[in-house]
Amino acid sequence: ALRLRPAGGWLDRLLMRSVGRLAGARADDLAGLLQSLAALRFRAPEAWLTAWSSAAFVALPFTPPRGAVEMAAGLAALGQRPPGLWLQELAERVEGRLVAFDGPQLAQLAGAFAQLGAHPGVRWLTAWEIASGNVLQGCAPADLALMAWALAELHHRPAFSWLYGYVMAVHRRLDAFEAEQLAVTFEGLVALAPDSLDLLVQICAMEDSAVGSSVGLAVADAAPARTGAAAD
Repeated sequence: ALRLRPAGGWLDRLLMRSVGRLAGARADDLAGLLQSLAALRFRAPEAWLTAWSSAAFVALPFTPPRGAVEMAAGLAALGQRPPGLWLQELAERVEGRLVAFDGPQLAQLAGAFAQLGAHPGVRWLTAWEIASGNVLQGCAPADLALMAWALAELHHRPAFSWLYGYVMAVHRRLDAFEAEQLAVTFEGLVALAPDSLDLLVQICAMEDSAVGSSVGLAVADAAPARTGAAAD
């Protein structure tokens, strides 16, 4: 690998010449194209993105969870929203299959919608909540932090049962969190559970007073900062 970034004009021409070959491309190839562009930090021409969106729409019913996640994450990394209702269609196509996604995939999917400023809908988020609730305990700190951030950005307040499972997952892996991940997690929690966060922390404290105290301190540190920011 030469690790060289081609000139923008060259990439533009290459992409536009590939438009005719996008139709009928496999889902993993379409996702790989976005991942490559994201790695190069190159914004695709709008005409190319329109053609890509059309091809990806046709491929969505046959796209495995990983491919759907890579498509959404690639768009988020590029900071480019596809034309029309493509993201809404993506959400609808994967909604019934969310239980097949693992924790990292669910975190990336919610994170992509949040980054793109595209709300997938309350019904979709409820289905996502059910699917993610089954895998929270196996999630890494990065996934847990991304989930809290994404839900806060999407202004979705999950059920208390989900919050309980989430806080317990954080509680059990607290020592593995990096400082930035911890800050993102608790800032998100303050937004997601402003009325029940104290109760959730108390439940954690009952299981492990030492770790529970750490959780309480982290929440106490995050809450004033968020309140102050809101007041500004």
